[in-house]
Amino acid sequence: MDKTLGGSLAGTQGVSIVHHDVAEMPNGHWLITVDDGSKYVEDTIAELDPKACKIVKVIDFKKIFPSSMYTKSHLKAIDKASAGLGLIDWMHLNTIDYDAKTDNVILSSRNQDMVWSMNYRTNKLNWIFTSKPASKWPKSYRKYLLKPTKGTKYTGGQHGVYKLSQSGDVLKIMLYDNNVAVTNGDKKQSKPGC
Repeated sequence: MDKTLGGSLAGTQGVSIVHHDVAEMPNGHWLITVDDGSKYVEDTIAELDPKACKIVKVIDFKKIFPSSMYTKSHLKAIDKASAGLGLIDWMHLNTIDYDAKTDNVILSSRNQDMVWSMNYRTNKLNWIFTSKPASKWPKSYRKYLLKPTKGTKYTGGQHGVYKLSQSGDVLKIMLYDNNVAVTNGDKKQSKPGC
């Protein structure tokens, strides 16, 4: 299969450029991180039926999160496919973890220093983990913000977040923390790379 799903780069219609992650669903469909063909990249997921080679659902996170998160972003795409095209990588979606029991997905956005859970069928948010202060979120989003317990470290530029187990309301996840504040991470606890 062509990684562009029949599209090309900036200015095309529909989804294009598969990047970062694929999660297989129980029905054999794939959830894939894609670009939507706009000037904003790596901020969309699509459900692909690989047998029919058809996209059956698209979730554009510009329609889920406040518009200020992408319209005010100056983070340019730097990957080989889109560098120099003036594309905005406001989210840099890099993980999809689908839970068939709950029909929830856990997602990771490197460029927002944010991990969140949402119901896949309804697109309704369950929770958001970010060091971005509640005061900088519209009031309608504040109820989703997790309040860290003592000793909880916020992530920075994280990748690879996956559910390990769940018991009642306690969800254990594993993630790779790059520990580099990109947009909302805690710059005091970020450490320069080696």
